[in-house]
Amino acid sequence: MDETTLNESVVRRADVEDAETIGQLLHDFNREFDEPTPHPSALADRIRMLLRSGESMVLLGGEGPDGLAVLRFRPAIWSAGLDGPAMYFYERDLGSGT
Repeated sequence: MDETTLNESVVRRADVEDAETIGQLLHDFNREFDEPTPHPSALADRIRMLLRSGESMVLLGGEGPDGLAVLRFRPAIWSAGLDGPAMYFYERDLGSGT
């Protein structure tokens, strides 16, 4: 990915309507590393619940979208707020484009 392509990439916050896409991306991630994974629709159902509850946030990147970051929120140790560590990062291998 050259600098121009990187600068034109779009990252947006996912909503419940993106659950099927998120489920597929999470499924693809596990399959890429030969890890067991539920069916994408089962992951989508779980993501819908987590997004509606506010316990998680998903950021989607690229036109496909082609990648994601999943953040899970929990009570912080050092303050009265929430921590939101990134639990998963994944970007599809789209090849070199040549």
